[in-house]
Amino acid sequence: MSPIEDDKRGGERKPIKVEYELVIGGQHLAGSTITISQGGAFLADVTPDLSPDNVSELGQLTLQFPAASITLNCLIIYAHLGKQPEPFASGMGIEFNENSAEKIAELMRLADLME
Repeated sequence: MSPIEDDKRGGERKPIKVEYELVIGGQHLAGSTITISQGGAFLADVTPDLSPDNVSELGQLTLQFPAASITLNCLIIYAHLGKQPEPFASGMGIEFNENSAEKIAELMRLADLME
């Protein structure tokens, strides 16, 4: 898989699909990722449905890589709700928030093992 460059995010997004669980405000959401970078991820297949009220909420995201799972603090920065026109997918963009450099390095190590 080739990385995706994005000028707005200033980093490399890796097209990686892993299962996740996101806990925000006592609510448990689950699905799979579409892309992952050092700064955040795009989460799709959100179950149960995402609400516009979830944008700007802090949460804890657990990513289930084949080699190990990792839990990161995150902030929901936007949501694409309902059926989306191409090339957009339904889901949410999250930003990793207040994680150690070591935790982000471990995330990227696990992502690199998927390539």
